[in-house]
Amino acid sequence: MSKSSSPQLPNPTTIDDYLTLRLDDQQKYHSTASSRAQNKFKNLSRTQIVLAALIPVIAIVEPTICTQILTGVVGATIAIVGGFLVLGNYQQNWILNRTTSEALKVERVKFVTRCGSYSDSEITIEEDVLDKEKAKNHILLCRLQNNVESILGNQNSQWQQQRRELASKQEKAKSKSPKK
Repeated sequence: MSKSSSPQLPNPTTIDDYLTLRLDDQQKYHSTASSRAQNKFKNLSRTQIVLAALIPVIAIVEPTICTQILTGVVGATIAIVGGFLVLGNYQQNWILNRTTSEALKVERVKFVTRCGSYSDSEITIEEDVLDKEKAKNHILLCRLQNNVESILGNQNSQWQQQRRELASKQEKAKSKSPKK
């Protein structure tokens, strides 16, 4: 879910307000969230790899109660780290937030360079409109809002779907575990 640290107007009325208070703010949020999730995913994965590589090294040491305990502890830690990876959904969150951040960047570039649906050739203003520039800006703002909110809505839908799938997997795992 997208939360932002800076205050947002309920409905920014100018293009600059919308770019600053919504688009840029959300792009930064998703970029930061992506970086955090990527770091967590990579750090937990590295930990898991290093610990898994330690088990054969420990196994070649003369078997004692200490090496057996150490092997058990390392194995249990690998399982715990794997559980954190699954529970945190870090890889999926990393990709989802990065995708959203990049889509918002692309939308901003298209808007600023007046490409695609932001092109002057794509805007039709009736002849009887007195302030054509104001009408054009209103149309541009509406298109920008629609496109950005569509990107954010899609990200939110994907995030909710991830959460439902994770909850479903957890319920299945609970139902398969032995009853006491």
